[in-house]
Amino acid sequence: MPKFKAFLKDTNQVLDVEIIFFELGIVKLTNNKFYEFEDIILMQSTGLHDSTKFEDLSEEEQEEWLETGKTADEWQGREIFEGDIVEHLDFNSNEISKSEVRILKGCLYLVISVDGFKYDVPMMDLKDNECILEIKGNVHENPELLEDV
Repeated sequence: MPKFKAFLKDTNQVLDVEIIFFELGIVKLTNNKFYEFEDIILMQSTGLHDSTKFEDLSEEEQEEWLETGKTADEWQGREIFEGDIVEHLDFNSNEISKSEVRILKGCLYLVISVDGFKYDVPMMDLKDNECILEIKGNVHENPELLEDV
């Protein structure tokens, strides 16, 4: 089942989506409020996780995870959503780079910048290489993370 988060345009906040009512054009978020599609930006899960280890989480994040009834051993990393900004090994320079994650026509892409131009690079083997990804933020809350890219 697809999983979504929503970026609230008026408060610059990201919340989990509980229910999407496509026919009505509204969503119910975890704050128990309803929002129209034009007031949010939906961000779909990629089904992948980054390389963050449980020990690297804040105490609050660890407690939140454990409160779900799961153990530290079950931690797989932070879930990667469309619009997330991830740090990864650059394909050409072998240096650490930041890119936006996109889903286009059901396929995963990293948006990379080369000589001032942006390109969508398909990530067909992302599952094999996900250990190199680390979420740094998302394009809606942290656009400044991509300013130097």
